[in-house]
Amino acid sequence: MLVDALILSIILGYFRGGSLRRLSNLEIKFSSLIFLAFLINFVLLPYLLKAGFISSSVAFWGLTFSYLLLLVVIFLNRDNKFLLVLGIGVLLNFLVILLNKGMPVSLSLTQRFAPQDYEYVKNMEGFLHIPMTDSTYLKFLGDIVPFPTLFLTPCFAVISIGDILMSLGVFLLVQKEMVYKGKHREGSQSA
Repeated sequence: MLVDALILSIILGYFRGGSLRRLSNLEIKFSSLIFLAFLINFVLLPYLLKAGFISSSVAFWGLTFSYLLLLVVIFLNRDNKFLLVLGIGVLLNFLVILLNKGMPVSLSLTQRFAPQDYEYVKNMEGFLHIPMTDSTYLKFLGDIVPFPTLFLTPCFAVISIGDILMSLGVFLLVQKEMVYKGKHREGSQSA
């Protein structure tokens, strides 16, 4: 969903007269920690786990560390209201993952809306996605919202409230940074 939000925001930014050049001027303190967190979460941990170099519990603590890195960056940039929206989403996801030792996913919704992920989630032994059960803490923060994906296949995913807030934060941040704010735009608004 983050990819959808980013692509949609860039497209809308262009239609609103925005520029990617302005987006490249986005200043985020300690932005390298964001890159490190994504590298750990989406490249390093899955590779090490699949190759058998680490256990699921070690991968979980690596995932926890990557979330802590993101929360540090959000805290250090708390003056940016759009990063705060993204940060609330990160915090909600982190909380439910920490309490359940993985992101709880509704198997019934996954089977109905994203059947390609059903067996994957059903057979997980903890790391990122785990099946939602009766003993799951904070179920309402788990992956319980069916959402149509626009640019990636498959066509539906099951996401969390945290994912929605993270995507909204990304969308608004890109809009703010891309769209021209000079005299011409201000003058046309006052006319």
